Amino acid sequence: MKFFQKRWVAWTLCLLVIFASTLLNTRWKLGARCNDLAWSFYGQNGIAASLNQLGEEGVSLAKIAEANGIDAGALRVAAETVLNKLGSHSVDAAKIYTSYEGLRSELDSVEQKLLGTGLSAEDASAVSASLERIHTAKAQIGASDYNAQVQRFLDRYNNGFTRLLANLAGVKLPVAFA
Repeated sequence: MKFFQKRWVAWTLCLLVIFASTLLNTRWKLGARCNDLAWSFYGQNGIAASLNQLGEEGVSLAKIAEANGIDAGALRVAAETVLNKLGSHSVDAAKIYTSYEGLRSELDSVEQKLLGTGLSAEDASAVSASLERIHTAKAQIGASDYNAQVQRFLDRYNNGFTRLLANLAGVKLPVAFA
């Protein structure tokens, strides 16, 4: 027990306790703030609901397109990729945005192909309704203030010391959706 009575051992243990408590505090408090921001992405009125709507509409349009002889495999893959990333509740909005860009591009491509073909009245009505929901979802994503919230968060917490503590504590700072 004389080992613990040495001055250098006491100082080392004190410093370790202070360091560990700082990391735990960072993990709990900063982690909670990051989770709150992630909830604004996945929450009731967040971007994720609109992205989910786009993914589902993409799958629906792909089915209609394929039934009318239009190749929509890329649209189906892009829609399923977005839905899978949302299903994992990833907080890396930048990766989800990349998937969203691919889905948007494929939606636009298949939309042009569908509008240029002679669809049955039933298919034309389904495509029209689906396109309206797609444009509404895109508008909701554009009107979201998630990126502004992330920017305010990073303005407050994105300094060298906080980033170092966050990395050491295993807290991943939020990323903008664009």
